[in-house]
Amino acid sequence: MSLSCFLSLTPTVHSRWPRPSPSLVLLVFPSHCRQSRLMWTCVLLPDVSGPEASCVFMERCVLPCSFQSGSDVFIHWVQGTANIRVHSFYHNKDQLGDQDQRFRNRTSLFKDQISVGNASLQVTGVTIQDQGRYKCHISSIEGNQESFVNLKVNGMKNMQYNLKL
Repeated sequence: MSLSCFLSLTPTVHSRWPRPSPSLVLLVFPSHCRQSRLMWTCVLLPDVSGPEASCVFMERCVLPCSFQSGSDVFIHWVQGTANIRVHSFYHNKDQLGDQDQRFRNRTSLFKDQISVGNASLQVTGVTIQDQGRYKCHISSIEGNQESFVNLKVNGMKNMQYNLKL
């Protein structure tokens, strides 16, 4: 991918670069200053902000992830920058041997929908500790893909009690 940048310190600031795709973020920062001309370095980074999944405390929540369906699919869900293992699926079955203990018996995929490109993760009994950024990594013969979701935990659902007198 080619990327060119031009910025100058004149009364009007000019900038020129190819428009990045929606999944990329452009960072521009000064790298050299010479004779009142400011040189800039441009770095293209993937946009990892991702959508937000708003979840209710102690309820179940679905973190969305879709991909181009293919064969020999490997699905890995991890939490945070420490890459805490949340859920893995490959060889057509769940692979939970290395799953972090906090997620034991609380995660599942929609296995009947993996063949059509749905790798969404269902988390049950959502807690405050589950809040944060999750990465869905998909590998298949067709290639690799990553997407990100931010899980936000909200208060308890309003409870209604029907009292029979």
